[in-house]
Amino acid sequence: MENTTIIRRCSEILTALIVVFTTIVFIYTNTRHMKISAYDVLSASKAQVRNSIGDGMGSSSLDSASESKVIKSDESISNKSNFEKIESTESESYADADISETLSKAQVESAVKPAGMQEPVYKYVQVNLLNLRSGPSSDTELLGTLPSGTQVQMLESHGEWSKVLTPEKKEVYVFTEYIADTKPPVYNYVNVNLLNVRSGPGSDHNIITTIPRGTRVQVLEQHGEWLKVIIKDNQEAFVYAPYMVASQNLVTRAASVQSYNQSLASQITEYAKQFAGVPYVYGGSSPKGFDCSGFTKYVYGKFKISLPRSAEGYSGVGTKVSRTDLKPGDILLFDRYGSGSLGHVGIYLGNDQFIHASSSKKKVIIMRLSGYRAKYLGARRVIK
Repeated sequence: MENTTIIRRCSEILTALIVVFTTIVFIYTNTRHMKISAYDVLSASKAQVRNSIGDGMGSSSLDSASESKVIKSDESISNKSNFEKIESTESESYADADISETLSKAQVESAVKPAGMQEPVYKYVQVNLLNLRSGPSSDTELLGTLPSGTQVQMLESHGEWSKVLTPEKKEVYVFTEYIADTKPPVYNYVNVNLLNVRSGPGSDHNIITTIPRGTRVQVLEQHGEWLKVIIKDNQEAFVYAPYMVASQNLVTRAASVQSYNQSLASQITEYAKQFAGVPYVYGGSSPKGFDCSGFTKYVYGKFKISLPRSAEGYSGVGTKVSRTDLKPGDILLFDRYGSGSLGHVGIYLGNDQFIHASSSKKKVIIMRLSGYRAKYLGARRVIK
């Protein structure tokens, strides 16, 4: 009896201790933040399996089976990764192939240009005045002339004739023998009593020699207000450009007082102004359309003053006047094509203004003389 009581008492104490211990563990477990690793989860799963099926299957078999599943899972992931790598590599290969093919096509296209995309061919006028014809024959209409050194673009060849594009973008025909690949020599003439020839492009350079009025020298290139020229013994030197003129006819022979009819000049300039805005037409000489010389000839013709039809012919008309002595009604001469030759004319209005038929503006316009980009060659007075 006493033994039974002792055992019961011990059981009650043990149960109480178990409850207290369980409570402590429960509180401790729930107040602590724990991270369970993948290995712990796997171990717990294996323990549950053992409790469920007893000892009929060894732990090694469970471990092997689980590890086999893990290995197979890793193999699947690995295979999937390899497949993605292969697919990515193949895509990159295809992309590289597409790029390579595109580059090849681009190279082929750039290597084989269509006929219409060929580089333009340019020629230069080799004679003083080159006739421009409407067709490949000297029997066709004469449309105008171009001075020596003017650049034209070759379009077609017609035996002894060539179809070319002028600086005014007009298609005309010229005699092939009178154009060539190289620009002909350009010559200017001294227009002062004695011209200093210097070793460099500036008045601070040494004077090599002097050359008299009317001397012809070959011009090589321009350096601002200075020209690089060839003098005797093929020596290269520099001269001041404003003291040179493009034609021998522009050389002033002697200083003289120029006659001038101011009343007539006023009538001419006022008449010229009314044509401002008339379209520029290559070869035009009527109020329906003018080119530069056609406009000047038409205006002065109204007052019984006869002038040449082409700009090149104006170098010898009337009398030469200096730029400092310009008066309204004087005819201005310009190097239109940058060839050193006379190629454009206009009418001076006074106060640094002139009127002309402009090929670039496509009409008759009034503008400042000092702002005009073409090289000024001189002026001629025909009003007396």
